[in-house]
Amino acid sequence: MHSAIIINLDYEQYGAETCRRVWKEIETRMLRAGFVKNNRLFLTRLPKDEACAQAKAVVAGVEALFAGENVPVIDLVREFYGLDYQQIHDLLTPTSEAIEVSFVDTGTFQAYFQRS
Repeated sequence: MHSAIIINLDYEQYGAETCRRVWKEIETRMLRAGFVKNNRLFLTRLPKDEACAQAKAVVAGVEALFAGENVPVIDLVREFYGLDYQQIHDLLTPTSEAIEVSFVDTGTFQAYFQRS
């Protein structure tokens, strides 16, 4: 994947019910637009500029959908980021440098390597 879009809504100010409805619509439309969801990230193979334009169009479509209900979708959006995915590091997973093997007992596996 080349680009990631992060969208977080303001549940504290606008309430869980409203934000859940808006989020479900955003999520459905992002997936329909070709993004793949990974936790709270929407990933795509598009270059960052194209991915950002597409994500903005999705949110604009959701805003138009909820305009009749006087739900200010753009105000509900607390964070809206477009990132180059190769620059994102998951801090919950250890880096390869952090994994250290201090002892390997080769005798444990001898039974699997017996010659016939």
